[in-house]
This record gives sequence, structure tokens and C-alpha cells, in this order.
Amino acid sequence: MTIMPTINWGKAYLRDNPFLGTPPKPGEEMIWAGMTEQRKRIDERISHSIATSPYSLVLNWGPWGGGKTHAARFFNQDQVLTAISKRMKVPKPLSLVVNIPRGAKNVVNELYISIIGSIGLQRIRDDIAKVSANLGDSFADIVRRYSEDEELAAALLLLTGTHGQIPLALKRYFLLSAGTTELRELGLGRNIQTSNDVIKILTSIFNILLESNGGEPVYSEVIIWFDEMEEIISLPGKEQIVLVGLIRDLTDYVPRNLTMFLNFTARSGGKYEDIGAYLSPAVWDRVRDQVFFDYFTQEQIREYILEMLNNLNCRLPDTSKLSTRYVPFDESAVDYLSEALMAKATPRTINEACSIVIERALTSGILDQAGSVIDTEFLKGLDEEIQSITARGSVSRQ
Repeated sequence: MTIMPTINWGKAYLRDNPFLGTPPKPGEEMIWAGMTEQRKRIDERISHSIATSPYSLVLNWGPWGGGKTHAARFFNQDQVLTAISKRMKVPKPLSLVVNIPRGAKNVVNELYISIIGSIGLQRIRDDIAKVSANLGDSFADIVRRYSEDEELAAALLLLTGTHGQIPLALKRYFLLSAGTTELRELGLGRNIQTSNDVIKILTSIFNILLESNGGEPVYSEVIIWFDEMEEIISLPGKEQIVLVGLIRDLTDYVPRNLTMFLNFTARSGGKYEDIGAYLSPAVWDRVRDQVFFDYFTQEQIREYILEMLNNLNCRLPDTSKLSTRYVPFDESAVDYLSEALMAKATPRTINEACSIVIERALTSGILDQAGSVIDTEFLKGLDEEIQSITARGSVSRQ
């Protein structure tokens, strides 16, 4: 059995690999590097949305590995949303990221379960209870108005009236798995049966959480990131129509204080207008903004590498011994690497290339001596591997 050598990242003046291609562990802070314009545009869109009432539908698009999923996870962080809401002097928004299920046979139900699971049914109950306390006797009428259905309204009122842990029968009802026994126990005449029922329950929950008649709402905005929207092409034809209909219905039934980001990886050579072929005219006409995640320029690659290397999560605190800001690279090596990657550079390809180069340098002893750095000559020996990364990056996932 071959034993892989242990990598000592301290020799690169790093705590760990800053170019890991995987998301951080739950609870760990995500770092934003480069992509200055995209960050500004999304920050401005969220800031504007939580301060005004009309819904927003935003299309994020670009090549595979371009940073769209990272944007969703970054702006879904509690500390990021708290900072924006404090700046705008409004309550924090409710934000969640859901993936479009590949090949789903019932896409509305799967997305509903994903959304409810992401928020948490207990949290939904607690937040709705706050609204009920604020509205008093008028709460039941508001629930009926939003749900437009006596049975669905009765279920929501049952949820609000629970204390402590939600009873299993009620959990099963809202998670679409209640049987006859549970319905009888709850005193409800029917289950959540149709896609229309699912949409009514979901939009009722959102509208209740956004209700401001009793004073300040629990949340200033509901923000939903639909990630991997390109997976719509993997769905059966009928489910594609249903998915697009769900997005349309969300804007129809939650016309205020709702922001949806659609993350879409374009086919190689695809244009903005081509994406409209996957969305109905009713949805396409509602797209109010777009953010394009383009391939990086050489200068943007340098900026990205610099910011990733020097983020506080990975750089060792004592920087007095650094011969250059790019340690463990010298600046000529960064120039060489950025030129090699420039044809199809995305965060994904830069991360992969930098990870390979630094790991090769650490395991080969190049960085064993104090003050040693990765130079252009060392990179030239890795040309074939770097070119293969660039080649993979030039093919968008289909």
C-alpha cells in the first residue's frame, strides 16, 4: 500500500489549502474573492429588494464553474444578510438555496420538501406564531385569505396552535406523507394532494411571514436561489412546464417582498437570449435583472489568486517573512499561470490549477527552504497538467 506524504501547508505560509474546490463545512465562513462586479450587483439587488416591495426575478448566468453556486451560498450566509439588513435598517430576510432536482418525476413536490426542509418546520411554526400574536383575532381570517382553501387554512392554524415539538401527525401532513390515520387524528378532511395545493401552502407560508399589518414583519423579504436551473432540460417535458409554472405562480401569489435568483449554466457558446427558450414567456418577461459570470481576464485571475492566498482563514498570521504578497508563488509565476489559464478561466479552473501546483511544490520539497517560492521554471514542468485543466474548463456541463 502506497502511503501518501503528509502535506505541511505551513511551508507555504498557509494554514490550509485556500483553493479547495468543495464548499466549507457547515458553520464555516465562506470567502469571496475576485468577481467584484458580480458581488456589487447582487449586493445592490438584495439591498434594493429588501427596502422596496415589488418582487424581483434575477438571472445569474455564465459558464460552468463561473461562481454562481458560490454566490448563492455566500449571500445565503447569516452574517452577510445581517450586515445588509442593518445597512438598510430593515428586518433580516429569509433566504434559502434549493437545487433543481435532476430528472424529477414530481418537481413541485420535491422542491416543496426541499424548501420546507431548508427553512425547518419548527422554525416556520415559531415564526408564524409570532405573526399570530401580533395580529390577534384577525390572524385566522388572513390565513384563510392567503390559502383560499378552508382545509389548508385549518392545517396552518393547527400548526400555529402547537406548543413545543410539532406532533408527528402534523409533521407528516406538511411533509406530504400523512395517511388516513394522521388525517383523522388532526381532524382534517384531506391531505395536501395536488400541485396547486402545494403552491397554496408554500405561498401562504411566505405571505404570512411577510405580513406587516400587525407591525414590523418577521422577515423583510423571502429570497430563493434556484441553483442549477440548467437541470430543467433533464426533466420530463411535462415537469419542465410545471417547474416554470411554479416560478410564475410564486410571483403571482407572492407579488411583494419576494426575490428569486435563477442560476443558469449556459451551454458552450450560448447567449443570454438562448436561456429564454427554457422559460415560458410569462417567466422570461418577469426577469428584471441579469448578472453575467464571465471568464476571467488575466488581471482578474491575479486578483483572485491574491485574495484567496491572503484571506484570514488560510494565511498564517505572521506575514513579516513574506517575500511577496503571492507567497508561495513569486510574481512571475503568477503571471505565467494566469496567462496559461486565461483562455477559459473560472474560479473552478483557477482553484484546481493552484491546488495542484502548491501541492506538487510541497510534496516535492520545492518549498522546504525558508523564503523559497514557486517560480516559472517549476510551473513549466506542470504545463501538461495545467493545460488539461484549461481544456476541461472549456467544456460547459450539458
